[in-house]
Amino acid sequence: MRAIINWIIARPERSVLALTGTFVLPIAPALLSGTVMVLLVLAHGAVRGSIFGMAGLVVLALMGLLAQAPVMSLVGNAAMIWALAVLLAGLLAWTQSLVFAVQITVIAAIVITLGIFLVVADPAAVWADLLTQLAATFSQAGLDQQSQFILAQQPHAGLMTGVVVSAGWTFSVVLLLIGYGAYRLVPASNASYGDFRQLGMGRVLAIVLAAIALGATFSGALWLVNLAIVMLLVFWLQGLSMLHWFRGTGRLPLLAFVAAYAALMVPVTAGVMVFALALLGYCDAWFDLRRKMVGKAQ
Repeated sequence: MRAIINWIIARPERSVLALTGTFVLPIAPALLSGTVMVLLVLAHGAVRGSIFGMAGLVVLALMGLLAQAPVMSLVGNAAMIWALAVLLAGLLAWTQSLVFAVQITVIAAIVITLGIFLVVADPAAVWADLLTQLAATFSQAGLDQQSQFILAQQPHAGLMTGVVVSAGWTFSVVLLLIGYGAYRLVPASNASYGDFRQLGMGRVLAIVLAAIALGATFSGALWLVNLAIVMLLVFWLQGLSMLHWFRGTGRLPLLAFVAAYAALMVPVTAGVMVFALALLGYCDAWFDLRRKMVGKAQ
């Protein structure tokens, strides 16, 4: 892996090739290509990374024309993913702290959630309409089972804002973490912004979540319920960092570590696993479990 990373960042044409090549892969193209962009920005700076991105957009446009693919859709999607990656990597380089950068993304997710409820009069109705349109599209394509599944989610349309914002936040932060992890494998990298195993959301965010959850429980206000969903789910990443810490300190067997990741990859168990990690991370934010375990070990 280290040799591949060094090959990518060594020359500009290789960097552009890696950006465009990963974006047209059949598996997780947005995540992989965005990860490459994070790596390039951290290794070469936001300006050079953006130049590589613009060159990559030209290459994608030419590939789309040759393959008679929808060029605007291809280039537009790539531009959004790479711009997000540049923003995230730039934020990390600016704060020089992985923990602080992730906490800023949490605040951004909260602001986005509140903004949706301020701008949209009835988000639940909008989501219900979008689900209906999406189900109709799947049905026209002959995917009746998928269409029925989407229609079955309509009773939960009021919670879709929190779910979608949480999903977008998770994608963004995972993209940043993988790109940063790749950057740390570069021998010439002279900047370290922290260890994922020490990631924490902080007790302030834990207190805010408790207050929001109480307000949502007693008032039933939809905006508070969605905000509580976003706030709770961000703690799953702290729970995941704890798993890495347990593994790094020898407290978690390799088989259990692999099983936990496998559960995250399987749709049937992913939801339960994310919720369990969120609770673990939330408890750590309140009680600083890692520090206490180290203290007892000493």
